[in-house]
Amino acid sequence: EEVSLQKSFGLLNVVCVPHGTTRPPHQSGERDVLDQQIPEIRGRPFILFIGRIHTKKRPHLMVNAAARLRNEFPELMIVLAGHDDGGLSAVREAIERNGMHDAVVAPGFLAGEVKQAVLSAAQVFVLPSRDENFGVAVVEAMAHGTPILVTPGVASHEYVDASGCGLTVDGTPEALADGLRSLLRQDRDELGQRGRRYVEEHLTWPAVVAQLDEVYRSAIEQQQQACSQPLPIS
Repeated sequence: EEVSLQKSFGLLNVVCVPHGTTRPPHQSGERDVLDQQIPEIRGRPFILFIGRIHTKKRPHLMVNAAARLRNEFPELMIVLAGHDDGGLSAVREAIERNGMHDAVVAPGFLAGEVKQAVLSAAQVFVLPSRDENFGVAVVEAMAHGTPILVTPGVASHEYVDASGCGLTVDGTPEALADGLRSLLRQDRDELGQRGRRYVEEHLTWPAVVAQLDEVYRSAIEQQQQACSQPLPIS
């Protein structure tokens, strides 16, 4: 990302400090909360999307990918949480085309206890966006100990890759289906712990503040050193 900024804007000495996230509150009984708020997924595993349902985020690809896995994971549901921002029609078309009427639920915007519950209980968090300048929901899901599947256009994929909590795959139904299959067959708790540890060490607000502090200290030190150099005698 730093190299990209240097090339795009001709900047020098670029340092990228990530957006932070808060530690999720300790919560138990999340399935009870979900059974009440989203009864369609009662007792069933699900993959999760949280965000604006927009064409650039390509939530319809989740439907196309999951349809390829129905024989292997017949109970798997898809939860698309967020308000429609022009992308829901493509989701409906994918549902119709793949016969996924009983496998997709769109509960709208979620917040508070139910958002925490859905992040904690998902089998995999999926964000197949064409581009995301960060992807806060990815880091939130990591903090909740949920495995992650993203595409290269999601900037926070670098944290998924670094932590080993999930996969970055091409934005095609075939690649997403292969990624989902791989993650669903792995130990969810182990993957989730990797992401949670990474967030704790690098992406909570105290960790981000420490990184900012180091950037400012380094910049001040460099400036002081430059100012202490004797002026050339002409």
